[in-house]
Amino acid sequence: MAAQGTRADQGAARFKADLRTLHPGPTSAAGELLHASGGDATLEALARAARLRTLAQLLDYPTLDAAERALGALRDLTVAGAGMPERLRRGFERIEAELATADLDRLAAEYVRLFGPIGRCALHGTAYGVAGRFCGRPAQLADIAGFYRAFGLEPSDRDAVPEDDLRLQLEFLSVLSIKEAWARDRQLDDALTVTIETQRKFVAEHFAAWLDEWNAELARANADSLYRVAGELVRDAARAECQRLGVVPSVTSRQPVDIEIGGDGFGCLSKAEERP
Repeated sequence: MAAQGTRADQGAARFKADLRTLHPGPTSAAGELLHASGGDATLEALARAARLRTLAQLLDYPTLDAAERALGALRDLTVAGAGMPERLRRGFERIEAELATADLDRLAAEYVRLFGPIGRCALHGTAYGVAGRFCGRPAQLADIAGFYRAFGLEPSDRDAVPEDDLRLQLEFLSVLSIKEAWARDRQLDDALTVTIETQRKFVAEHFAAWLDEWNAELARANADSLYRVAGELVRDAARAECQRLGVVPSVTSRQPVDIEIGGDGFGCLSKAEERP
């Protein structure tokens, strides 16, 4: 399956803002930072941004265009794989091999079974318990939207998905990683501090809070291996972010709630157990 289109086409913009508006530079942040001189931390932030964005693309409904975009991103990761943790490298290589030969009709049916309106492995964080959120799902969505707005982002009208959609969260963290790289490269200490503090809060309070339970649901549903590996990669990315940022996520209760009504239950707020 040959990848088509330009890298701009592959952006699959989930937010209305162009990445070029997110920093003072004249060209795209990622393109300009390919020649960054900010050292290993700058390049690591760019590599992290690419991984997070690729994970978001892997969770799109598998049309031919979406599959080709994901394959292009996966191949880029493989080419630039030096320094990638071995577990992540193996996972991305396995998904690339499976996606390149996948029956997209079968994969689409599996996607609907897992992630569709009545799927048991919803891509929305508020579908997994209430985690002590006494104001329920609307308050959680408003809080997540506040993170996006603080960085000039608003979900695109292209996809009618709620703010807690995992793909949006991955894209947001990818944007933050690009901003981090920009701040490091330009030695903008205040911008770097704000960006890292935002990463810490968003990862602990939202992104990493429910991915263990989501992966457990994928296992219980006997998900296709491509989506099981993608789920493991997202979970591993969340754990890596927690370790990098020095945060412990506020884990949701294990009692799933209705995706649409998700504010009707009560749960206990707990801290994630330390992982080896």
